[in-house]
Formats: sequence, structure tokens, C-alpha cells
Amino acid sequence: MYRTFYNDFFNMMFENDGWYRNSLMPSTVYVVSEERIKELEQKKKERTLKSIDTQIEELQAHRKSIEETSPAIEYKEG
Repeated sequence: MYRTFYNDFFNMMFENDGWYRNSLMPSTVYVVSEERIKELEQKKKERTLKSIDTQIEELQAHRKSIEETSPAIEYKEG
């Protein structure tokens, strides 16, 4: 049900310490409430949307600078 979230969570936890998973150290079990999981998923979605908005703004600014330097180019949608 929350497989993607768990994969993201554990990848984030161990991305710099890949040796930990392959060692003989005992596993750690994390108990997380469903409310906390939903809250984290919501925050992740909000960060994703904010990132997309930032990228759109950067692309629009780049497009505007190109249009200003090359006014002879016409763009046709569709």
C-alpha cells in the first residue's frame, strides 16, 4: 500500500551509508503511524509541486529572455 513511500524513506536513510545494509549489523525496525505516513506523503507532494512551480518560473524567464534577444522568431502553438 505504501511501498513507494517506504522505498523512498529507506533509500533516503541509507543513500550515503550503503555499507550498512550489507553488513552483519542487526536490522532496525521503524514503527510509523498511518497518520504520520499520510502527513509525510502530503509534505512530499507539496515539495514536488513547489519544485515544479519553480521550474516553470525559471523556464518562463528563460523563454522571455530568448524572445527579447530574438524578436523575429514566431512561436505557433499546436
